[in-house]
Parts: sequence; C-alpha cells; structure tokens
Amino acid sequence: MCPDIRNNYEISNYVWFLNSLIDNADDVKALRKARVLNNLLGSDDEVAKIFNTVSTDLVLYTGKYDRVRDNIEKIYNRKVSTWFAELQLKHFNTPWTIIGLISAFLGFNLTIVTLIRELSK
Repeated sequence: MCPDIRNNYEISNYVWFLNSLIDNADDVKALRKARVLNNLLGSDDEVAKIFNTVSTDLVLYTGKYDRVRDNIEKIYNRKVSTWFAELQLKHFNTPWTIIGLISAFLGFNLTIVTLIRELSK
C-alpha cells in the first residue's frame, strides 16, 4: 500500500466478498454456472481453498458489499423463490417436460369440455 495513492481497497474488498460467498467446491460450481467466476485452475475445490486462504489477512474497507450480500441472503431465504427454483431444477429442467405439462393441461381441459357437452345434450 502506497501512502500517496488514494485507496478504497476495491480488490481486497471484492476478494473478501467472493470469499463470503464461497465455502466449498459446490459454491464455486454455482458461481461458475452463473458466470460470476471463470475457473482456470482445474478443480472447484482448489478455487475454494485459494479463496479461503487468501482472504484471511486482508485489509478491508468494511461495509462496501454488506448491502449486496444482505440482498442475496434475503432472496435466498424466501421460501417461494426456493420452491420455484427447486420445482424448475427437479421437474422442469428440459423443454420436453414443459411441453408435456402443457399438453396434459390441454388434454384435461378438452376432456372436461367434451364431458360437459355430452352431459348437456
């Protein structure tokens, strides 16, 4: 750190922020899929270890990313968002499942309409 240069600790704050998001290889994988990180080290476990060791002795301007992290936690802790994400990942992860659901819905509605017409005759 040079005393003549104005420093807001942007790099060390960003490394600290990423470390607050990364605990293990699964977190690195999620950040890679979201295109936040680009892993050129080989394994996600190595990236997690690097972030967990590098960020131990950082000089920080605290509070810079607190609002961002709090907003991420609020979204993550919403039950409805979690349910929709699980529903999408487990049951509607391909276009064919969505097409199948729409087809089943249309078939069910057409069956009900046909039954109502037959009963009203």
